[in-house]
Amino acid sequence: MLGLCVTSIACFEHSYDALGAIAFSSCILFKQMGLYYSPAIFAYLLGKCIWVGGGRGLALFVEIGMATAATFGIMFAPFVTPFPELPLYVLHRIFPVARGIFEDKVANIWCVSNVVIKWRKYFSDANMAKVGTFLTVRLDLLPLALYTSSMAFFLFSFQVHEKSILIPMLSALLALAGKGNKRRESFRSMGLGHMIGGGLMGDDESVWEASVLLLNVATYSMFPLLIKDGQILQYLVLGTLWNWLIGYDPTQVRNRHLRYAGYAIYTFILAHHVLEAMFAAPARYPDIYPVTNVILSFIVFGVSWLGALYELAWQLVMMTGFGLDFRRNGLKSSEKVAGKVN
Repeated sequence: MLGLCVTSIACFEHSYDALGAIAFSSCILFKQMGLYYSPAIFAYLLGKCIWVGGGRGLALFVEIGMATAATFGIMFAPFVTPFPELPLYVLHRIFPVARGIFEDKVANIWCVSNVVIKWRKYFSDANMAKVGTFLTVRLDLLPLALYTSSMAFFLFSFQVHEKSILIPMLSALLALAGKGNKRRESFRSMGLGHMIGGGLMGDDESVWEASVLLLNVATYSMFPLLIKDGQILQYLVLGTLWNWLIGYDPTQVRNRHLRYAGYAIYTFILAHHVLEAMFAAPARYPDIYPVTNVILSFIVFGVSWLGALYELAWQLVMMTGFGLDFRRNGLKSSEKVAGKVN
């Protein structure tokens, strides 16, 4: 699924929009969690059709629509009959409302808030599904838009699995690929650095460091699932090896705010692992370890998501012609206009 999404982005970058639409439709059809990306992809393709304009824009719109419809039609053709029993069964499997708002411990708002508010006590599964559904450009901004869209689904959607965090983390991996790249502006730290560092992270090195921190927390958030699957050794060895191979050292992070945030986060994670290994959970709080895991992970994910929204809002301001990033340059738009006049 993730590979098909990356393929679609590559197609869009080379203006193979119909092929990109086919690849992204295949992404959704392979796994319904691909819908996490759909608002960003839809906004980008529609925006491009409008930007091209005229007959060419209309032709592009029709071409993308036909490619998408044909892909869905081919894939769903075997499930049409007997009608409507089989199509309804397929939809039931795709959207498992009856399984509840969440199953295991996952770092989204429903699981974290369930510590205080027992959602299942007050709301039926059907009503919670409605709430979860309700809550939930430019090409160079597409990775950031994909992140904000998919992370919003992860944080607020219905029936989210621990491994669903891999979907927004695809965009963080794209940020790693942007290190030293002239197009680094499109990956600005996935929002994490702007919220921690007060909008002071403007270079690709800080973007890279913030993305690695986010990816490490995402891996940690899946630790309860990895325990169930007996993957603790692999988690420790591969996690350490990956950080070493990419040359990441949390003590050498240049941005001071991000470095101190990393110290706090990694200290919590290390202490959490040591305590869980040495002491069994008390009988009164049998879920203390997975719950504290999801609380920390949710905080990091939530801060990152808010920061990414903040960055997109600033990019929108810049696109409208007011055009200067006030945070980084310390100038007012009026000064820029005055400079143009002079």
